[in-house]
Order: sequence, then structure tokens, then C-alpha cells
Amino acid sequence: MEDNYSNEYNEFEIKSYIKEIEKLDEEYRNSDKRKNNGWKIHSYVIRKIKIRQGVLNVKLTKYKKFINGRYKTYIFNDFYLLHNNFNKQIDANYINQITSEYLNGASYRQLENKYKVSRTTILNYIKNNINKVSAPYSNLKKYNNLKNGDVLYISVDDTYLKYKQGRNTVRKTKCRVANFWMRNKKGQMINTNHLILFYHSKYLIKTSIYASEINNVIYHFYKQNLKIIILGDGAKWIKKLANLLGAKNILCRFHLYAKLRVIFNNSTETKKDLISLYNDTGIHLRQTIYQYLHDYKIKEIVKLISQNYNLIFHYLGENKAKLLHNFSIYLNRNRLGILEIKDDNEIYNGNNAEPFISHLIKRKTKHSWSIYSINNVVNLILNDYAITNYPLYIKVNF
Repeated sequence: MEDNYSNEYNEFEIKSYIKEIEKLDEEYRNSDKRKNNGWKIHSYVIRKIKIRQGVLNVKLTKYKKFINGRYKTYIFNDFYLLHNNFNKQIDANYINQITSEYLNGASYRQLENKYKVSRTTILNYIKNNINKVSAPYSNLKKYNNLKNGDVLYISVDDTYLKYKQGRNTVRKTKCRVANFWMRNKKGQMINTNHLILFYHSKYLIKTSIYASEINNVIYHFYKQNLKIIILGDGAKWIKKLANLLGAKNILCRFHLYAKLRVIFNNSTETKKDLISLYNDTGIHLRQTIYQYLHDYKIKEIVKLISQNYNLIFHYLGENKAKLLHNFSIYLNRNRLGILEIKDDNEIYNGNNAEPFISHLIKRKTKHSWSIYSINNVVNLILNDYAITNYPLYIKVNF
């Protein structure tokens, strides 16, 4: 019932537009202004415009006059829907609404079904009207009244994205995120800034260049002589970055425990294997590793896995044995970063670059139904940042 009323109202609005436009067209056709300007009636045309209420089909008068040896043509255009959509078949406000939904994650197919506009039309409009945008450096916020020795946290992470180049070429780009923040006495995040950099995936990203980008943000928007703490997932480039910045490197506990959850999943098979290992050898492998982690006994975990590798291989299988071996290497490489957590569990319990990567980048750009151009990737991210009002700087390095 409600849909029928809505359709009837839309038809009423379209008929009202047509009636008003045709009345204005007739007034101009019979006016002295038209005659004095030398416009002669030539023929009639049907103007078709897709608007929110439906399709507007209106009959308009076509005029011609001879100027400097050439005929000039004029079709009545003195109505806002006609004037604002000159040489267009879709109302600008209507297509802007479609574009807004696209930037909020809607697929071309969803938009086509909802608005009855072809995917090709939507694609061409977005391609031609959404330019490559980089959030300017000036979007970042400058924070004054900072003291020497204040702590600046920088959480970093990276991900790969596919993007379309031209019509049929798909390439990969590496995206690196750096989130800058400080904390007040209540432990709340303050003085935030956000940096997103895109690089060609086939080229090695020099950590020294990335470090200089971060140093520029610190220099222009914070101050020198701050205590810097880098939070990350333990990758080698993050450790190197911390060294270049003269910062502490804190391992993100989310990534640490995520690796263990993959190894000791809750499958029935894994539980049976762990019970068999305990019954035959007395080794409570899962509980012991978690307890050692809780007590920051990193060397003991490495030793436990190393000395019992053959038993682990026998009871849990080759795959889990290799995963635990790699986990021990990961722990050993990030031992100092884990021990730093002991300073303050509340401060060092996470890495907010991970949710930024997941929610504001992957969620917006990694879709099974579409691969975007790098221009649209940037715009999709910017659209979310505009909503959240984060101070953001984006740079595309290709």
C-alpha cells in the first residue's frame, strides 16, 4: 500500500515538472524576446532525464538562427532541471546520491538494481568525476604545549590491496598505516594523527624512507625529544623502523595470541592430540605455553618447543610442529618487544593499526564483486575518514 502511494506521488511530481516546463517553453516560443533574438522555430525534440522520481520525458522546442555563415541551435533550457543537466541524461543530484552510496561500499550491481541505472553509466560517471585525491598534509593537526619526555605512540601495520589500472589490468599495491597518539592521565587516546602510504608492491619499500615520512609528521605536528614507542606485529621492518626512530618496539599482543589460537584451535582432533600427549608424556603443552607467556618466560617457551619437537611432531602432526617451531622463532626475535609489555599492561595491550587496517581499509576496498582503481580506493577510504573526522594524510607513491 505504501509503495503504491509512493509510486503515485512520484508520477504526480513528474507530471507537475512536465506541465511547468512545457508552459515555460510555450511562453518563450510566443515571446517577443525570442523573436527579437532572431531564433526561428525549427522542430521539436524529446528531452529525457532520469531523476529521483523516475524518468522525465518532456517535449521542447528547437530553434535555429544563421550567424556568421553558420546555423546555431538552441533548445529551451530555462528550467533548473534542464539547465543543471545540460547534455546529461541523469540528474546531477540523482547521480551524486548514487556516488555517495558507492563510496559507502555499495557495488555497481547493487546500485544498478536499486536505481535502474546501468553499471556502465555509473562506472563512467565515477571514473570521470572522482579524481585522484590525497588528503593534504595540512589535514593533520599540530599539537602544542608538549613537554620533553612525553610519550608518543605510533602503531604501524601494512596490507596488500588489488587495484585496477586501465580496463583489464589488475595490480597490487602495499598500504602502510601509521597511527600517532598520546594518552591522558585516564589512559584515553589524545593528540591523534593518521598516515596512510601506498607503494608499488613489486618494489622493495625502504624502511629508511618510511621512517623519514614518520619523522616529518613528528617534526611538524608534535615536537622533538619525545619518548617514542612503536607498536606492531613483530615484522622485521617494524623492528628496523623502531631502531631508525630511536624508539621502543612493543609487540602487539593481538598478533601474538592470534598465532597461538591458530595452532591450538578448538577442534576435536587438536584436543584429542593434546590429551594423548599429556597422558603419554606428562607435558601439558598448551597450558604450559600460555602460562609461560603470562609470566613473560620467553626463553622457557623456546626451550620447551625445541626440546620436545619430535614428540610434538609425533602427537600433533607435521603442520602444527612447524607452526610451533616458527612461533618459537617469532618469540625469540621479538623477545625484547614482549618484555616491554610488562611496563604497563593497560598501555601496551594492543595495536590500533590493526583495526584501522581491517575496518577502514579492507572493509571498504576488499570486495569479491569489485576491484577499484587506485583513485577510487583513496576516495573510499577518505569517505570513511571524513565521517569519523580523523586527521589524516594519504600519499600515493606511484
